[in-house]
Amino acid sequence: MSIFAKHWWLVALRGIAALLFAVAVFSLADAPVSALAVCLAVYLPVDGLLAMYSGVRLRTEEYTGWLLIVEGLIGVALGATVWWSKASGATLVHLFGAWCILTGGLELWLAYHVRREIESEWQLALAGLMSVGLGVVMLFRAYAGSSSLSGWAGFYGLFFGMLLLGVSLRLRRWLA
Repeated sequence: MSIFAKHWWLVALRGIAALLFAVAVFSLADAPVSALAVCLAVYLPVDGLLAMYSGVRLRTEEYTGWLLIVEGLIGVALGATVWWSKASGATLVHLFGAWCILTGGLELWLAYHVRREIESEWQLALAGLMSVGLGVVMLFRAYAGSSSLSGWAGFYGLFFGMLLLGVSLRLRRWLA
């Protein structure tokens, strides 16, 4: 637990980034798809870089942080794809939905692996389940339009950010 607790601030930064993403996306609910694409193209690499940095820090302290490194690489790659592509609304929904499913699966796997060190860490597992569930819904409703994308992405950012902030506060409290 002390390995994770020492890096509580990285979890908090990911939560803050997700909440800022939610605010940006909700404020652009009626904006063109290109504005939403910029939000995704900024958020995905930021979250990915924070996840990779967390994974590298945890690997140096006897923990296999490769799950976070893989999650980060996926985010950076999809963020770059969104940035350099001229994606339509449906394509953005597919990319974001795929990212939600991939990272949610990795978060569930991470929650399973750290369950011995972090007692009753349901928030991490819930974040993974929420990511996978939202990704599946997005893939099946990809043609609902850009306002649907902003609603789904904002919902994701809001709840994912709150869950990560909850995890970080628990880790900080445990460290104290």
